[in-house]
Amino acid sequence: MKILFAYQETDLTDNLFVVSLIKSLRDKKLQIDSSVDLFWNSNIKYDIIHIQWPEELFKWGSVSKEDILKLSTRINHLKNSGIKLVYTRHNSQPHYKDKNLIEIYKIIENSVDSIIHLGYFSKNESLKSTHYSKRIYHTIIPHHIYLGYYDTNIDQSEARTKLGIPNNSLVILAFGKFRNFREKVMVLLSYIFFKQSNKFLLAPRLFTYSNARFGKSLINKLINIFVKIFEKKFHAKVMINSEIVSQDLLPYYLTASDIVFIQRYKILNSGNIPLALLFRRVVIGPNIGNVGELLINSGNPTFDPKSISSINRALLNGVSLFKQNKGEKNFTYAIDNLSINYITDLHIFLYNKIITGKTLESCQ
Repeated sequence: MKILFAYQETDLTDNLFVVSLIKSLRDKKLQIDSSVDLFWNSNIKYDIIHIQWPEELFKWGSVSKEDILKLSTRINHLKNSGIKLVYTRHNSQPHYKDKNLIEIYKIIENSVDSIIHLGYFSKNESLKSTHYSKRIYHTIIPHHIYLGYYDTNIDQSEARTKLGIPNNSLVILAFGKFRNFREKVMVLLSYIFFKQSNKFLLAPRLFTYSNARFGKSLINKLINIFVKIFEKKFHAKVMINSEIVSQDLLPYYLTASDIVFIQRYKILNSGNIPLALLFRRVVIGPNIGNVGELLINSGNPTFDPKSISSINRALLNGVSLFKQNKGEKNFTYAIDNLSINYITDLHIFLYNKIITGKTLESCQ
């Protein structure tokens, strides 16, 4: 079986989803290529081409009307060549609204042979859409954990010392880039009104402004002043950094925390939940999309992102679960349900089903 992942492997990524999946598939003796250029230019007769993020096909740059036509033409060529197409639905739509990119999403979701969903919410959402082909095979394969990729045995005291966090704190980690103003307000207000004497907020990418653009500007100076006041008054470490957290530092952030806060106002999936489970952390998040589904299934608190009181109840519940050693139960859940070996086998089963044409029977 020869498979192309339409994905450009790079050392700069902070997302190990595809990298770890490819490695596990190769360990099981599948022939895997990983390249965006091969998607567009290769004449190799792959059995399957597996698309992840639509943005990846255009190297996360802008998309023109010509690109829309180019993609349609290329997909038609690949399908006419007998190549099967699989798409993992990480997002319902692009994070940042762009009509051309939205059209790219629609083309991919309507052209592939199979769509992998990371939860039932995503599958049901797609099946309800009237513009998608009824001949597409929908299946659910959960987001795997990255066991063996990070050091999960770092001492918490060591991690907090490295990051400059008081050892006696209850640390709430809001990880990942904050995408909009609403997410910033949601976290900051809920944290301010959260009644916990030893609380400490760790938000490494709250303000992701480029120093090259805002370094000497008035807006950057005002943000810096606000951050210093907020950190001192409310006990927090809120960085202004456009760069991703390095793979070396990531385990220190997870280890230093007690509760991981999924800070999304609108979301389908979050890779930070499997990360939190792997690091034995309690995790709270919005009861939205596959995120709410996974949190409920694993016994972690959910909230309504439009309600500060709802978020604070989830935080209080999270503290209670933390004291009950919920983190260990989260780890067990992750090992039992989200191991890379299990998830890889589900992918191989799907690939074989598509190649033999058995998915067509399931669609009828």
